[in-house]
Amino acid sequence: MALVQKYGRPDLFITMTCNPNWEEIKSELLPGQTSQDRPDLEVRVFHSKLEQLKEDIITKGVLGRVIAHAFVVEFHKRGLPHVHMLVMLDENDKLNNPEDYDSIVRAEISDKDEEPQLYDLVLKHMIHGLCGTLNQQSSCMKNGRCNKSYPKSFANFTVQGNNAYPIYRRRASRLPVPLRRSGDTMADNSWVVPYNPWLLLRYDCHINVEICGSIKSVKYLYKYVYKGPDRVAVQVQSDPEFDEIRQFVDARFDANETVEDSLADEHAQKSMLTEYFTMNRMDSKARRYLYQEFPQYYGWDNYSSSSDIVDISVRNRLLRDLNRMLEQFNKGNGEFDLPEMTSEPEDSLGIPRCIEDEISINIPQEDVDAIDHLNNDQLIAFNTIMAAVEGRESALFFIDGPGGTGKTYLYRALLANLRRMNHIVLATASSGIAANLLSGGRTAHSRFKIALIVDASSMCSISKQSALARLIQDSTAIIWDQAPMTHRHVFEALDRTF
Repeated sequence: MALVQKYGRPDLFITMTCNPNWEEIKSELLPGQTSQDRPDLEVRVFHSKLEQLKEDIITKGVLGRVIAHAFVVEFHKRGLPHVHMLVMLDENDKLNNPEDYDSIVRAEISDKDEEPQLYDLVLKHMIHGLCGTLNQQSSCMKNGRCNKSYPKSFANFTVQGNNAYPIYRRRASRLPVPLRRSGDTMADNSWVVPYNPWLLLRYDCHINVEICGSIKSVKYLYKYVYKGPDRVAVQVQSDPEFDEIRQFVDARFDANETVEDSLADEHAQKSMLTEYFTMNRMDSKARRYLYQEFPQYYGWDNYSSSSDIVDISVRNRLLRDLNRMLEQFNKGNGEFDLPEMTSEPEDSLGIPRCIEDEISINIPQEDVDAIDHLNNDQLIAFNTIMAAVEGRESALFFIDGPGGTGKTYLYRALLANLRRMNHIVLATASSGIAANLLSGGRTAHSRFKIALIVDASSMCSISKQSALARLIQDSTAIIWDQAPMTHRHVFEALDRTF
């Protein structure tokens, strides 16, 4: 992910698979042997080919000047070794439009008369194994459908799709051609796996080349880096009532406390989830609400000596006062004579209400106090972000960690510190529950007027002259909690709008 943060999204995703019929392998087989009898030969030759591929792409730059790359080699228990490679190109060689895509990648069967050798190699290596109605037993079939979405739809032109890769040109004018000499199996452009002609001719193997439309390829690549070798973990417990939840709760220690102090601290034994169940046992009214509804009626109390969740129904008096006010406007027919709002309301100084609301957000003292109680990792993140703010730098930071490691605690400390310095900070989250944990928090969809259904060309419903646009311009920072829950199209829509 450091590569992505430094260089942006990757440009090319390349997969090369060992060809057991490479001459370098066949020439070394003993009489009666096949290539699958000599995995040592396959691996050594494949390694040699991979080094040559790296020289062609990275050193010689046959697809453009490379500024960064990453690759993973896979060895399956069945099948052949293959490599997945991500390539990031120099700004001058970036692939920015369908014309650029077509200059690198094809997804059609070549003309037999004009490119006879390439025609043979495409049919030999780059046709997806026929599946679907033609072969329900294919290994790619999952729940009655091909997990690679073959056969692909025909397209007269290459366009940028809504998913990770473009929709490549696959013209329907190409008539099906036979895959075998017997002519019993036919294929057309809908079955072609995208490839680069130069690489396919040079390496004579399955070598898939794709234009990257998102960073999903990074996730695909790195899951192989971190999954490690296959293994089975076995743990023998003498206690048949082993409680994993209790083990997790027992591990919620403060970094500045000793183990003995943490074990003696009843508060450290509690979490919002465990206290939700506690309130359900103690308060019959609490049983009416689901966990995600709980913050609307109960609040977390860090200082309570008994339960850490307290009833906040008293806050609903604001709602009751509003009802009384509306009743004063009641005409007797159930309608309310309220003033018409034709634009964003402003105060006497001409400040839009949404900006005034942000400026007037109460800063909880406990969040201010949290600044002095950050652990080492939190403090590093806090200081790094504050340095970017004070230096007026444009920057993007990712805070990553398992649940319970204090990410929200850090966000609240940042919000408190920036707001007491008179900065406007927009606190957002991908869910309402997470937004309620941040002072002044709102869901990102609500704050930025993001459509519920977004695609690769969506925009947010924010006009240039709106008060919300002014609020965003006046903001120093945006905090977005639980961002990985959100589809990439949402971030792209927001980026285009900004």
